[in-house]
Amino acid sequence: MMNGAGIRIVCMGLLIVGFVGGCESEAPTPPAAVGGGAPSEDLARLGVSGRMALIEFGVIGCELSEGGFAEMVRMARAGDIADLAFARVVVGSDAATAEAYRDGADAPFVVAADPDKAMAVVFDATAAPTFVLVDRFGNIRYRGKFPAETLDEWVEAMAAETADPGPKAALFGVTKLDGARLLASTRLPELKGPIKPLADYAGPDGVVLVFIDTACPFSSEAMNDIPSVAQTLAERDVPLVAVNLDDVESEVREFYKTRDLGVPVVFDVTTSTKLTWGIQSVPTVVYVDGEGAVLYNGKALWAELAAAMGPAARPEAKTIKFQMPGTGFG
Repeated sequence: MMNGAGIRIVCMGLLIVGFVGGCESEAPTPPAAVGGGAPSEDLARLGVSGRMALIEFGVIGCELSEGGFAEMVRMARAGDIADLAFARVVVGSDAATAEAYRDGADAPFVVAADPDKAMAVVFDATAAPTFVLVDRFGNIRYRGKFPAETLDEWVEAMAAETADPGPKAALFGVTKLDGARLLASTRLPELKGPIKPLADYAGPDGVVLVFIDTACPFSSEAMNDIPSVAQTLAERDVPLVAVNLDDVESEVREFYKTRDLGVPVVFDVTTSTKLTWGIQSVPTVVYVDGEGAVLYNGKALWAELAAAMGPAARPEAKTIKFQMPGTGFG
């Protein structure tokens, strides 16, 4: 979807109900894992054991999922990348539906059903679509959107590996953010204040940024939590700033007239902040500590944020304990 600021960040539908807002759901126990976390049983079921493979977790009827699947079918038939296997997991569908779907597309690879979302849980594929790249040792090397521009390069790098890099192998496509530089260089207007760098909002122990927009329902869920989260963080002298992306200024100002988050709200009507901070979906939470190190960059799951913040940077500061589970990005 386009707006005056360019391409909107995609708000992908969550697959795992228990990860959304305050809903609770007991996740299935993961099976034994190979290498960096790809379950051996699932790799065998998908027909990619011992092979480099790109696995798509998607939902039938989802436009983004269907586009990625069609591209994988094309690549598999053309043999675009030698030695790369493919598989598709249709989340929320039964075996008969998955088989009919594969036959209809004449896919030259396995299309597996995941009716209870168990496979999606163990691969942490909580949005549709999620593409997972595994090496021939079973290590997960990438998880995210379709890596169209870099896939061949990553496969070449994996093919050159003569030994198992192990579960701590670096993930492809992960860019380490320079928190201090980004805070200093990102200058944005505040709804109720002047244009200034994000560094000006930081406290002694850093700052938490919640990247949101006005359209995504999962952003709205994160917004509901922000007042309580901000109050808890304030006890650690860590301010919270909401960073609205992708919307035109008039929409932003109108939206927040009736929604007071109790924290500074800054906004960017261009794509600059999205690109420099590497934001691919909303809501995304980033914690930059007092030294400028990025200690958390991920979903709006508050327990995970608290764990990443770890022991208080200052002896007199209190341990973080949030009362709400949070929401995954969408």
